[in-house]
Amino acid sequence: MTPLAPPTPIAAPVAAAAARTPWNQLRRQWGEWLSGRPEDRLIAGLWTANESRAALYLGLLLLLLLPAAVGLGLGPANTAGRLVLVATAVAAVFSASEVEVQRRSRGVALLPLIAGLVYGVAVSAVFAVVLWADSPGIWQRHTTVFLIFPLLVLATGLRGDPRLCVATGLFGSLGFAAVVAAAPSFAAGDPDKAAELALQLDATNAGIQLLILLCTTVFGAANAGRERTLRRIAHCDALTGLIGAKALERCLEREAQRCVRAGLALTIALVDLDRFRQLNDAHGHAFGDAILRWVADLLRESVRTTDLIARLSGERFCVAFLDSEHPALVGRLEALRREVSEVEIRRANWGEPVRLTLSAGLARFPREGTHVEEVLAIALERLHAAKRAGRDRVVA
Repeated sequence: MTPLAPPTPIAAPVAAAAARTPWNQLRRQWGEWLSGRPEDRLIAGLWTANESRAALYLGLLLLLLLPAAVGLGLGPANTAGRLVLVATAVAAVFSASEVEVQRRSRGVALLPLIAGLVYGVAVSAVFAVVLWADSPGIWQRHTTVFLIFPLLVLATGLRGDPRLCVATGLFGSLGFAAVVAAAPSFAAGDPDKAAELALQLDATNAGIQLLILLCTTVFGAANAGRERTLRRIAHCDALTGLIGAKALERCLEREAQRCVRAGLALTIALVDLDRFRQLNDAHGHAFGDAILRWVADLLRESVRTTDLIARLSGERFCVAFLDSEHPALVGRLEALRREVSEVEIRRANWGEPVRLTLSAGLARFPREGTHVEEVLAIALERLHAAKRAGRDRVVA
């Protein structure tokens, strides 16, 4: 099989190439790390209502078990106990609400960073309250309470989002360092307590605890990265990285419900590459795979991060535009169609460039169908109409 021409088999138009400079690609990669890939946010939003309720019940259970787990023996009648319960309640309720927000809105871009801040502040508040308590039976157990920091970081690593784990670890480390620095003020009126805290929380011990916390953060982030990779394998297309057909079905059902509640429009477009099978047979599957990856990247760059993009099968893609005007969508797809048709696709040792075109069919929910399946069927029929009309066109 003839190899692809280095460094890339695709020669994009001047305007498109100018938009894909190394600086813009670096900005895109940084944005993906900061706010996550759109596919990751879609996967994070694939929670059902039952799963959200289960997360809420689990958070409330942890709220009830935490004081007993750390062995503090605190009760609501104790001031320190009430503060511990309040801090834990804030973290538990926020955790459950975070899951529900991800389920309903496909994940807020900076939600993991905000969640890490809340969790770090909550556990630091618990640690500060324990050191602030007057009873020796409470504040002497601060080394046990410290274990909540690494346990919380490891727990956030199970969510499959390295950003959440890193944010929780960093904010928790900052909170722990701040509490240790303020520890002398917690024992201002008790010389014995101040002397013992100065011995137990000296620079060496505090440094070792911070190192443990940072190492736990690295381990948790690595575990979260592996979990995210497994989720991508389960829900995304291996070639293009886009979500697959099964994940798209669940996403469309959720988005349809959200659009009905909010009175928004949902437009679904089916995009198909014209005569792709002949191109694949003539030039080889490696060349065809490169074309599919390039088209997937074009789709990502042509739509908003809030829109849905999926590879259904073979050379067919689906794009769901959320809360957009129909004429504007037709214009965006027409611009994408023109860009694809203007590209010269070249191979090594192949004289003539290869031309590629695409066809698309659009349908609107709920104007043209009360169910997602009906809208998809209408979009498929319009895609077939575009094929019958000569291909290389958008039918709305």
